[in-house]
Amino acid sequence: MGDTIQKPGGDAGVVRVHGTNKAVAASVDSSALYCFSHPLTGGKQIVCESYRNLISVGAKPIAITNCLNFGNPEKEKNMGEFVECVEGITEASKYLDFPVVSGNVSFYNETKDKGIKPTPTIGGVGLISDYQQMLTMDFKTEGNLVYVIGKTDGHLDQSIFARELLNEKKGPPPTVNLFNEKNIGETVLDLSRKNLIVSCHDVSLGGILTALSKMCIKGKKGIKINSLKGLTNKYEYFFGEDQARYIVEIPKASLNKVNDILTKYSVHFDELGTVNGQSIEYKDDINLPIEELADAHKYWLKKYMDN
Repeated sequence: MGDTIQKPGGDAGVVRVHGTNKAVAASVDSSALYCFSHPLTGGKQIVCESYRNLISVGAKPIAITNCLNFGNPEKEKNMGEFVECVEGITEASKYLDFPVVSGNVSFYNETKDKGIKPTPTIGGVGLISDYQQMLTMDFKTEGNLVYVIGKTDGHLDQSIFARELLNEKKGPPPTVNLFNEKNIGETVLDLSRKNLIVSCHDVSLGGILTALSKMCIKGKKGIKINSLKGLTNKYEYFFGEDQARYIVEIPKASLNKVNDILTKYSVHFDELGTVNGQSIEYKDDINLPIEELADAHKYWLKKYMDN
């Protein structure tokens, strides 16, 4: 009935409640690699990822459902993974006031006596009181400032960068600080409700540079990245998968108010850069045209299958 106002491809789908200004946002997330590496942390992380995705479209997270997919529970290791993942989900959902209202469990997922990695899946829903305040991830206007909200420590273990480029598959997933998740999430939601930010995307798999790429492709606009202060390893900064982070676009007229709110709630932020041109630029290291990036994003699967 024409009520879908944000289609799949963003952080969450959004559907208007017909005949009202309200809208419902929904997102589905899973992370088998984090859960396999450390089930307790992985369970927390999936709930937090769902929480961030809803906040990134301007929705207040309300509740979650789950689909818990595991191997043979008669095997001690598999049962241990299940118990710890559930403990992580429970701890995060309680702290974030993001309750589990339904779900199911699927055991005995095996082939030739080899079980799948622990794969709990979380579906989250949230409410936008006025759909006109909905956020999207696409960059909007040249000259607007771009912040990373939340602290970047550069955690590369279990990241896409480490696994795919360094072929390093050992190590723990990034830690989950539930206080930071809630405090930073509520702060970003406050910025959204006060119309101080015009685009938002959470930082998750692939790190900052991957999140930026999505925002640039969606908005068909580039970014000039600032020199990074106090940085010793650019790879850790750009590809680390630290949790509790968002990238936001801020009009210059809103900058002082945004800084005041971030300071008030003791939220760390980095001034990442400025929306500018048609490329992702960083010093002499990166000059990636958005058109080239968009083509790679759009056609890679076809090229991969053709080979």
